[in-house]
Amino acid sequence: MSGVQEIDTMAARRAPAIDHDPVATAWNIHSTVSEWTKNVDNKASFASAVETAVLLGVLTLSADERQLSHVAGPWQLGFYWLGIAVLILSLLLVLWVISPHLRSRRVGEEFRSNVIFFGHARHWSPPELATFLSRGDILPMLSRQIVAMSAIAWKKHRNLQFSILGSVIGAAFVGIAAAISALGS
Repeated sequence: MSGVQEIDTMAARRAPAIDHDPVATAWNIHSTVSEWTKNVDNKASFASAVETAVLLGVLTLSADERQLSHVAGPWQLGFYWLGIAVLILSLLLVLWVISPHLRSRRVGEEFRSNVIFFGHARHWSPPELATFLSRGDILPMLSRQIVAMSAIAWKKHRNLQFSILGSVIGAAFVGIAAAISALGS
């Protein structure tokens, strides 16, 4: 056996054999990422309700003659306003998570090579779309869509984490302000 044949044989042994349909696998991945995105949107909807309730509760308790209306002094006010700011920032983060992410700036440029995202598909006529789909391999387009969706899902999950953590920290700051106020009276 020559050196070239031996290298080819070794490479063939190391190369994984594809024992599945890559397009079917890509569609499964696409479905999984879609499901994760739907789940994070549902969690964010719940978190937005809780965070809104916490913020409104704090604001209600800050009204005249309520528990938090007596917060005074630089430390108490600092913790109180920092807590309010972090609660508002957390609510804004969770609202970003549940808002649609359509990538509208790039859709007009991308639609001729993509049809999986509804923002792209809406630019096609049915006959043009049928011709495009019958022409070739959908795997590159599907792979691009999986990567784009995954980037969005990752940002949504991270911002939901930051939002939940921020709401806990914000509530804790307000709680510290209330505790200092209660100890001082």
